[in-house]
Amino acid sequence: MTFRRSPWPLIASVGVTVAVGIGGLVAANGRAPEDPPHAQAPPAAAERYVAIGDSFTSGGPIGALQPGSGSCQRSSRNYPSLVAKELGFRLVDVSCGGATTQHVLAGSRAVPAAQVAAVNPETDVVTVSVGGNDLRIFADLLITCLRVSRANTDGAPCRDMAGDTVTQKVAEVKRRVGGVLDAIRERAPDAHVLVVTYLGL
Repeated sequence: MTFRRSPWPLIASVGVTVAVGIGGLVAANGRAPEDPPHAQAPPAAAERYVAIGDSFTSGGPIGALQPGSGSCQRSSRNYPSLVAKELGFRLVDVSCGGATTQHVLAGSRAVPAAQVAAVNPETDVVTVSVGGNDLRIFADLLITCLRVSRANTDGAPCRDMAGDTVTQKVAEVKRRVGGVLDAIRERAPDAHVLVVTYLGL
C-alpha cells in the first residue's frame, strides 16, 4: 500500500498525456489515430491507480472504448489509460461522461455505483477531474457564448456576459470538489491524490 515512487513522474505524465492526447485527436489526414495494441496487464504488485472524473477524463470516442464502459464512454486512449501504461500502474477507471460531484459521491440513476466506491485502503494514486457539470457551468457557458459571440467581434463578449456568474458558481463547485477529496482521503488516507484541471476552452 505504501507509495514509494515520487509523485512527480505521475504529475508530468498526466500533463503531457492530456496535452499530447488532445492535440493528437485528429491526425494529419483528419482521421483519428489508430489504437495501439493492448498492452499486457501490469503485475499485481503495481501501484493501484483510480481515475475519477467526467467526460474530460473518460475521453468519449477517442479510439476504441474500454470494455464494459457502457454509457460512461471510457476511452482506451484517455489520459488515465495512457498514464497507467506509461508508469505501469493497475488502472481502475471509473470516470463517466456527464458526471457531477454528486454522481462521484453517490452514483446516478444511469450509473448507480458511486465513483468513490472504487477507492479503498489499497489505493496508491487517485486523479480527480470533476465539477464542470455541476450547476450547469459547461452547458450555460456554451449557450451564452454561442448567443453573444460573433466573428471579428472586439473584446471578449462571452467573458463579459458570463464571467460574474461563473465566478459565483465556481466558489460553490470548489466546496463540492472539496467534499469529493474528503471522501477519497477517508477511504484511502495514504494515497497520493492529484486534482487534474480542465483544459482551457
